[in-house]
Amino acid sequence: MVLNRLGFSNRPLSLTPQFFENKPLDVLFRPGVKASDFNHYKLGRSLDDAVDYGSELLFSEIASYSCRSP
Repeated sequence: MVLNRLGFSNRPLSLTPQFFENKPLDVLFRPGVKASDFNHYKLGRSLDDAVDYGSELLFSEIASYSCRSP
């Protein structure tokens, strides 16, 4: 969703599959992921899960993970 917002900042999340059509999804995510996997139903469930988990906790964990050196 972050990648989508960086590329389509003024478009609805329902256009996410179009955004990912020409992206290397096997590199960004894992082999077998298709652009059509990013439909608004799955994105909505992901947002619901993020709220249930705790958005501040989720984002702090993502930030901490991204700051680690390889």
